[in-house]
Order: sequence, then structure tokens, then C-alpha cells
Amino acid sequence: MENPIVYCYTATGNSYAVAKAISHQIRAELLPITHQIPETRKPSAIGFVFPTFFMGLPGIVEEFVRKISIDGNPYLFGITTSGPMPGDSLGHLNRILLEKGKSLHYSSQVRSVANYIAEYNVRLDKTASIIESSKEKTNQIAQDIVARKTVRTKGKEGIPSHIFHKLYIKNYPIQDQYFTVSDTCIGCGLCKKVCLADNIEIQEKKPMFHGKCENCMACIHWCPTKAIQWKTHTQKRNRYHHPDVSAKELAAFKLLHIIDKQL
Repeated sequence: MENPIVYCYTATGNSYAVAKAISHQIRAELLPITHQIPETRKPSAIGFVFPTFFMGLPGIVEEFVRKISIDGNPYLFGITTSGPMPGDSLGHLNRILLEKGKSLHYSSQVRSVANYIAEYNVRLDKTASIIESSKEKTNQIAQDIVARKTVRTKGKEGIPSHIFHKLYIKNYPIQDQYFTVSDTCIGCGLCKKVCLADNIEIQEKKPMFHGKCENCMACIHWCPTKAIQWKTHTQKRNRYHHPDVSAKELAAFKLLHIIDKQL
């Protein structure tokens, strides 16, 4: 069988930092979760690392897991990064896998810096301690995966989780209509480069959004001039991205699905 594969969706780099650390320790290939579905592979283990969105799976992650082919009986694990409310994203993932005749062998949540800037300000004074704790938790998770432990974290399934997530799924693609771009935009294209949903094109040196948004707010957080705003909510709020992840690294990570498909 092939070496393990870790598939990751990320916005501000929290999930990528976790996925990168795990991949290194378990000697796995790390690939992005995008709208492009990879060719069928036969790895010894498959992992899915992603942020929790509105107490459930990001839409792009749900689409990816539903469409991906999983041959044989690889060790399957799911890791979510989230703020203090992880919801039922891991349970959501497992239910999709059960529909495919598979199930998670291992799942866990890593507490990360909450950064949904459309709803609240990022607490930058708390980031250092949260990131340090997340690194310790990630290291333990990687050790568990190497040992092929069977551990399933129970999510908080219930009416609030389902309501929040249904609202997200219904509304997220069109949320980009509320983005505005100010004259401080320098046309660098970084927003396009870090958008794993491929929802942004640069036209006349400014980003244009195309209605397939994941509402992850990566474009706002990574913009070097704070030119991108959402409604009137974000103008005075802090920007955040994981301090161990660079924009260049994330942009290169996004392109890996193209390279993988060519191999």
C-alpha cells in the first residue's frame, strides 16, 4: 500500500499547521481539499483535517468527502480545528463515511484561535497560549495515529448544531456579495492565491468574487493592506493568520492538487 495521505482544508492556516505537523510525524503526503477530486489512491491511512464552520463541516469538505473514492480498508482519521464550540463536525464527517461503507478509526478536536471576523473580533492577546496548547495536542494526536489507536471524539450533536449548520450551507455561497474592496488594494492577488475554493479572480488589479464562497474569510485575514471588508463588520477588527504559516507557503499548498493530478 502507499504511504498515508492527509487532506486538508484551511483558511487562516490553523488547520494547515496541524495537518503539516501530523503529516511530518506519520510520514504522510499532505494535499489540499479543493473542488478538484483526486485520482483514486490506495494509501495505508487517510486523514481529513479541517476547521469547524458553524458547528459542522465546511461545504467544500463535505463535497470532497462525498466524492472521493476510498478503496480497501485504510486507517481513517478526522481532525477538526475550532474555537471553544466544535459542534458536530466530526460526527458529520463520520456519517458521510458511513454512507460509503467506511467509518473513522480516530477523531479529535484541536482548540485553535477563533477568527470568524464577520461575527466577532479576534482576541490577539490569547493567541500565543492557544497556539502552544494546540501544538501539544497535535503532537499527542500524531503519536496516537502512528500507534493506530481507535479513539472517537464525541461531537455536540443536537438541534443548535443542525440549525446553525443548515443556515451556513444555505447561505454561504452568496456571502461574497457583501465583500467590498477599497482603494487601498494594491492588486497583489494574494487573496486569490490563498482561496482554496477558487472563488476569486483578479480583474483590473482588483479581486472579483464568483458566488462559490466558503465564507472562510481567508481573503480578509491575509490581505496585506486590509482592503477587503465584509459589510460594515470588519473595518475595525483584528486580522489573524497562524504565525507559523506564511502566505507563500499556503499559496504553494493550494497548487499541490494540480501537481498531484499530473503525476
